[in-house]
Amino acid sequence: MNLQEEIIRDYYKKLLYLDKISRLNPISIYKTLKTSVPPIFNDNILPDMEISAKEQIEKIYSSYKKYKYVLSIDDFVALKYHFPNKMGRDQARIDKYCISFMPFAQSELIRTLLFPKRKTVDENVIRYLYKPLSKFPFVKNGKLYPFNKKMRYLIKLREKLFKKQRQEPSENTILLSREVKNYIFDEISSIKFKNNNILNKKLIETSINEFYKGDYSKKSILSSFLSFYIPERINKLL
Repeated sequence: MNLQEEIIRDYYKKLLYLDKISRLNPISIYKTLKTSVPPIFNDNILPDMEISAKEQIEKIYSSYKKYKYVLSIDDFVALKYHFPNKMGRDQARIDKYCISFMPFAQSELIRTLLFPKRKTVDENVIRYLYKPLSKFPFVKNGKLYPFNKKMRYLIKLREKLFKKQRQEPSENTILLSREVKNYIFDEISSIKFKNNNILNKKLIETSINEFYKGDYSKKSILSSFLSFYIPERINKLL
C-alpha cells in the first residue's frame, strides 16, 4: 500500500470513529478532516474553498443519512467518491473498446455469483468462458505472468529463491522523465495556466524551475500542483 492509500485509509478511520461515538455531523466531519492547504493557491480563493468544502460535506452527510442503516460512513464515501475517482476514468476508457458489466467487482463477488462451488477462479474458467484470452498473460503489480499456472508457480518460486523484488520507480524518477518534464513545462506555458486566477502562478513557476535545476525540496509544491491541475484539465474544468 502506498502513502496516498495510507492517508485515505486514515481519513476513513476518522470518519468511522466519529460514527461510533455518535458525533457524526457536518461540523465534526469538517473539523476532523480539515488539513492544511498547499501554498499553490492565491490567498483570496481560500475563503471560497472553505465555503465549498462545508457545502460539499453537507451534501455528503445528507446523502448518507438515507443509507446509514446498511452502510458505514467510510464504505459510503469510498463507494461514492473514492472508487469512481480512482478507477472510473480507466473503466470509462476501457468501455470504449469492450463491454464491461462488472466494474470494480471483488473476487468474492465473482465466485459467489458465477462459480459458487469453486474455491478459486483460475485459467480453466477463463479458457472455458473465452478461449482466445488464454493467449494473453496475466498482470499483477505491473508485472506479466504466463497464463499457464505451472509456469507462474515456477516464476514466483524463482523470484523467492533469488529474492528478486519489483522496484517501484521513485516519484523523483517519474517527475524527472523527459515526457513528464516536457508536459509540465508545456502546461505552465499554456494560455489556460497564464489566465488562471486561482493558482499562485509565480510560486509554481519558480518552484518548478528550481526543482528541475536540482532543488528537490520543491517536489511537494510540484506534486500538489499536478494533483490539482491534471484532473481538472482532464475534466475540462480549467
